Formats: sequence, structure tokens, C-alpha cells
Amino acid sequence: MYDDYPAMALAQLADLGIVKHGEMAEFVEARLLEDQWPLNTSGGMLSAGQAGAGAGLHGLVEAATQLLGRAGNRQVVGARTAVVSGYGMVVARYGAAANAVALAAPC
Repeated sequence: MYDDYPAMALAQLADLGIVKHGEMAEFVEARLLEDQWPLNTSGGMLSAGQAGAGAGLHGLVEAATQLLGRAGNRQVVGARTAVVSGYGMVVARYGAAANAVALAAPC
């Protein structure tokens, strides 16, 4: 998830239909905290610094690295699919420029 701010990553999960609006607290507790659901496995932009226009590639490179099984100690075992999102120019919580792509591991 594009994470220029942590709240934006959560907003995108809802906007993509991964989490129902109004169920975010339950999702964070059950999936992210208890199940350790993989989200921004590279640490996201918040740990690497915003790369400006190149920021969208940060998530794409990490997704490809995971799906190719080359992520080293942060590898998600059995990773077969990934979703990469971009969310820019936030206007009243909604991205005025947003995108998402789903990727699958090579056969």
C-alpha cells in the first residue's frame, strides 16, 4: 500500500474492498497484529523515505521481489499474489490520482 501516511494505507485497504468500511479496527487487530498479515513487507516508504515521483516503483519492486522469492529474511513464504497501490494528491481523504495492480508469481 502507498504509505505516505499510515492512515492512507488503511484507507486504500478499504477503497480496494480488502476491508469493509467500518471494520478497520477489527482488521488491524486480527489480520495485522495477530495473524501478522504481510503489508508493506519492505517497510514501505515510511522506512525508506519518499522518493517523489519514483515512489510508486518502491511497492512494485518489493512485490516482484516477493513473488520471485528473492526477498531474503523478509520473504513471505508461499507468496503467489501481490497488490500494489498508488495514492496521490489526497483531497478530503480520497486520492485524486490513484491506481492499483494485482501481480501473480510466475508459474
